Amino acid sequence: MSSEGIPSERKIDFIIFGGTGDLSRKKLLPAIDRIKEKVNLGRVFILGRKKKKFEEIKSKVSENLKEKLNFVEFNVSDEESYKKLGKLLNKDVLNVFYLALPPYLFREALEGIGKFLNVPLKRIVIEKPYGLNLNDARELNDIVKRYFREEEIYRIDHFLGKPQVQNILSFKFSNPVFYGLLNRHYVEEVFVLALEREGVEGREAYYDRVGAIRDMVQNHMLMLSAFTAMELPSSPEEFHNEIKRTLKFFEFVRESLRRGKYKSYRGDVETFVHVRLSVKNERWEGVPFHIITGKKLREKRTEISIRFKNLKSLEGIIGCVPKENILTFNIYPENAVSFSVNLISPYGFLSCAQSKEWKLYLKEALGEIPDAYESLLLDVIEGDRTLFLDGEEAELLWKITEPLLEQAQKVPLEVYEDYWSPENNLNLFNLKNS
Repeated sequence: MSSEGIPSERKIDFIIFGGTGDLSRKKLLPAIDRIKEKVNLGRVFILGRKKKKFEEIKSKVSENLKEKLNFVEFNVSDEESYKKLGKLLNKDVLNVFYLALPPYLFREALEGIGKFLNVPLKRIVIEKPYGLNLNDARELNDIVKRYFREEEIYRIDHFLGKPQVQNILSFKFSNPVFYGLLNRHYVEEVFVLALEREGVEGREAYYDRVGAIRDMVQNHMLMLSAFTAMELPSSPEEFHNEIKRTLKFFEFVRESLRRGKYKSYRGDVETFVHVRLSVKNERWEGVPFHIITGKKLREKRTEISIRFKNLKSLEGIIGCVPKENILTFNIYPENAVSFSVNLISPYGFLSCAQSKEWKLYLKEALGEIPDAYESLLLDVIEGDRTLFLDGEEAELLWKITEPLLEQAQKVPLEVYEDYWSPENNLNLFNLKNS
């Protein structure tokens, strides 16, 4: 626990902006429900416009949490809403303000909190994407630093709270036999995938202004790539500096961008993206990182697949090229690390080898895998900012992404069938022109 940590006996109040929305209903409240016995939970304020939605939410939480939920009719743009809320807050508890809002409302919310809800003990948690562009991110940093100390600011990317994601670093840095091979001399290409079966139903108002590049590529996908590419930090304190050093080597190959949207989606932004990322440093120069993310696809799957170069020279000896070695970090659904290897053929050592896969499951080490929001909310309470972005990181992610957003204006949207299956072989991405 840091020097800013809160003793376990200190009461915690959560104030959730956008408390009746999708994120609050599906992620935050279930996480709070799970940690309520681990902390001294006081009240949970659900800020929203429709009490009917609050009643629906209340019916789905545990009895112990129900009695702590408080609905506050709230308009982010209304000064009176903040004054009304301010009268309800307890200045003797830790107040955790959580912005579960679309990014275009962050500025107003931060100004309102800063001017009217200035309590002594506080944290501010800001969801991704951190603004809608680089200028937004800079303005948000200026505003939030006006009212909060840096140690009170938690820019959240819930992917970083997943043990499966943290295991990428543990596996790399604890196994020199693999860490030593993760470079341009041995790696052919890297695939970073986040595929989803769900569409944007129920989130259209948000998604129509954001799209997949801002919603997924600019944050989750770049951070997964950074974890894959980064060097071993010299100390725990250097962890974020090492991430920033890595991000500064990132550059999207703009002409590689492909954008698609699923057939039943009526909006005008992309729901599918494939783009190559270049890492311009000594370790990774020339190795393409394929960023692939999309909605309404055949399966839900999140993974990083590292494909090693093949020994094509063996073809003259055994009459074929052995299948490539692939190291895969599966974040969902298997929560596993696998490595494909080639073993002796039943027909002898001068015949084509058999490809087999070794697989290790995280549950063998962790038992039940904790939810990302659960562990991150505990970090917020304890004052541990290790897995949260600092202001410079938030701006760097936008610096990398802005050229891609400019390119997206020139790349037409293609239409794919609902529950289409994008294969890892990029030649099989049979998108149809819209």
